[in-house]
Amino acid sequence: MLTELKKSTNITWRTQAQRSKKLNHERQPRNMFLRQKIASDVEQFLCRDDNSRCMPGKADAVKYGKVKKQKRILNDYLHNILIKFCAEHTYRISLATLARYRPKYICLVNYASRNTCLCQKHQDFALKLRCMKQMGVTTCTSPDQYVTMHRDNGIQEDLEKITLEKVNYKQWKKVKIVDDSPTSQYRNKSIFDLISSFETKFSIKASWHYFECGHGKGPCDGIGGTTKRNADNAVKQGKATIQDGHDFMAWALSESASQISYRYISTEEFENSRTEIENRLKEIKPVKGTMKLHAVAAIADGRILTKETTCVCQECFGDDGFKETTNCNWTVQSVLKNRDQLTPDVHQTEIDEVEIQNNEVPTEIEISLDDQIKIGSYVAAIYDNIVYMGKVVEIDAPEKEMNISFMGRGKLEGHYRWPSTEDTVWIDFTKILCRVNDPTPTGRSRRVFVFQIEDVAESERRFREYLHS
Repeated sequence: MLTELKKSTNITWRTQAQRSKKLNHERQPRNMFLRQKIASDVEQFLCRDDNSRCMPGKADAVKYGKVKKQKRILNDYLHNILIKFCAEHTYRISLATLARYRPKYICLVNYASRNTCLCQKHQDFALKLRCMKQMGVTTCTSPDQYVTMHRDNGIQEDLEKITLEKVNYKQWKKVKIVDDSPTSQYRNKSIFDLISSFETKFSIKASWHYFECGHGKGPCDGIGGTTKRNADNAVKQGKATIQDGHDFMAWALSESASQISYRYISTEEFENSRTEIENRLKEIKPVKGTMKLHAVAAIADGRILTKETTCVCQECFGDDGFKETTNCNWTVQSVLKNRDQLTPDVHQTEIDEVEIQNNEVPTEIEISLDDQIKIGSYVAAIYDNIVYMGKVVEIDAPEKEMNISFMGRGKLEGHYRWPSTEDTVWIDFTKILCRVNDPTPTGRSRRVFVFQIEDVAESERRFREYLHS
């Protein structure tokens, strides 16, 4: 029978058996709606700021579908995030499902290549709860206790208590600026001077609070990268021609769908501000311990209070700004140079101020007919038969010696920088080659210096004369 069937149909018994098994197997229908819901829930969950952080750079973008998305970095490992996801949802998924539905613009934890906060748990929650208690939103200041008090609709009720309204800056009584802490932008002597003179300029008391290094980045840092990328795309697509600031501003205003506000600053405004700042820079000096400071408050024009840890307690800050008396450990410092005596500002993080008594130690001494060296002058000196650049810290006329704080050579030729540990040596007058002009800071950090070519050439010429003498 089977042989006749095989001859007539050309189908073997094995093929028949396989086809019969396929007919008996009922294919289970796929639940497309459930998969779409899981994918949407996973994306919304991973995009929350408590689970991932936005990257700030212009190139930190990934094409997701037809649009470019700013990269986000997960704050924790996937298996920990899975536990949190299952605890917040009514259904459970596997680790493989979470990894499969994770959008590609949300990257895994990689401590070697991230520009966002590295902390999984941070003290900011305690500080926020303290502020919420001061505003009457909650009565708890402990994050662990607040979690146990949490209700499903608790956050929404707390948000409804806060009313949003636009306040004119002229109505402000005080300003607390909270920002990240790059030394090239916000944590330097110029900003400290701005804080001290804030009340004089704007009639508002100000204080500046800094995040720890590597902290403080969020969605606002991605605005610059997103704007630049959109402008590049507009140029590539021929929608705009951007050659200067006016063209960029015209393109930005034409973006009706954008929620970003822009303000154009003219060249005249920029030059006027730069001239004013440069004139002011001649009168200010570095503040001791700048790299360690995380809180700065103004008490008068030219005088500030500094603290190594941020403090916003009621004992320090009232409704009208910083209080005159407080039990917290603040340090009074001056940002203006003392016009009566020259004080060395060798390194803003390591060197203490040196007080000079005019009646005991002369502040100026004649080395040669054309060199007048005094406290605070930069000189080229010989030490171990090598020429070094440094600043005069102290002069001992009877012993004919100078105490010089030497600079170290940078990675590039002709670049100098102050060492992390102060390098001061007493040098005999005969080892002082010449006085040089003050070095010019260079680079973004402004902690690398270069001397004038004429000064370097003169010091080398005198060093050759010294060797042949």
